Amino acid sequence: MDRTERVRAVMEEKGIRQMIICNPADVLYLSGQHTNSTEHFMGILFSADGKCRLFTNPLFAIIGQLPEGMETVSVSRGEKDTDVMKSFLKPGETIMVDPMLQASFLLPLMKDMPETAFVPDDCCMSTVHAVKDPEEIRRMQISSQINDKVMGRLRSMLKEGITEKEIYDRLEETYRECGADQMAFAGVCFGENAAQPHHIRPEDRKLKKGDCVLFDIGGKYDGYCSDMTRTFFFGEVSEKQKKIYELVLAANRAAEAAVRPGVRFCDIDRAAREVIEQGGYGPYFVHTTGHGIGMEVHEAGGRVAADNETHVQAGNIFSVEPGIYLEGEFGVRIEDLVLVTEDGCRILNSFPKELEVIPADMAAKQ
Repeated sequence: MDRTERVRAVMEEKGIRQMIICNPADVLYLSGQHTNSTEHFMGILFSADGKCRLFTNPLFAIIGQLPEGMETVSVSRGEKDTDVMKSFLKPGETIMVDPMLQASFLLPLMKDMPETAFVPDDCCMSTVHAVKDPEEIRRMQISSQINDKVMGRLRSMLKEGITEKEIYDRLEETYRECGADQMAFAGVCFGENAAQPHHIRPEDRKLKKGDCVLFDIGGKYDGYCSDMTRTFFFGEVSEKQKKIYELVLAANRAAEAAVRPGVRFCDIDRAAREVIEQGGYGPYFVHTTGHGIGMEVHEAGGRVAADNETHVQAGNIFSVEPGIYLEGEFGVRIEDLVLVTEDGCRILNSFPKELEVIPADMAAKQ
């Protein structure tokens, strides 16, 4: 079953006869076309009658071949996007709408078609994205292998006196040198900054002996993302730091051991959370255990969370990333990407995750 057929199957299952898709990642996934426009509607209209139409305009050329059965609708200069869209919409039906559809397009449609129900897509595309095909898996494996190389480069940069910002500023170039198309995101955290689960703004905070170092990094290869977190200790590790690290590592391994087709995502979350709760640090594990990933760093279909009772399927790819965060002190997170196989899971990244103390450079940077 190809990707457009999978969309139609989910639509049929949910009783939806028409659906508007405009998220650039979804359009690329389904059509192979890059879209990025806020001035004109660029997206796909799926209909239950089998029609699949890609809306574009003369400013953007179609690159390569469209999937079989997908046709183009070009909005000419002077035409209103919504007028052209309306000519293909069925009045009186329920139309599923991409949550990213701009109000400048949606509101005129709602005004001109008051008898039509426009409902947000809260699970159709996430369901389609959740199971990766062999080509997607291949790209994500390569993307994670590149991420392993980048993590090794970051580890080698650590020396006394270097700042978070100095490392962060080298990351884009490092990703390209290692074979990625671009950096997708990065968190570079020293010491107390690692106690912020998402310390997204690097500082001039200098690395010193006794600090923990948390790298949460991801790149993109051929449209697909990687994501991995490793925590190191610089120069020395205290007993408390060691205890927290070993607890998080045990939680990471317990969750990964629970992954197999048929188990619920909430059960995987529980496997990690129980370890940390039993260790006495339950309140300091403040986020979900993981998230789906693919063309976007966060995909809704693979939330490893207490409220997600969806069953895991072979072909799912998601993160497993328990953590403990002690405000004003330090934080530890260990994250892998896992691919669900027919009888368990395979970890896509291979960078070691046993506790490591990085030797301190005694020639401190001035």
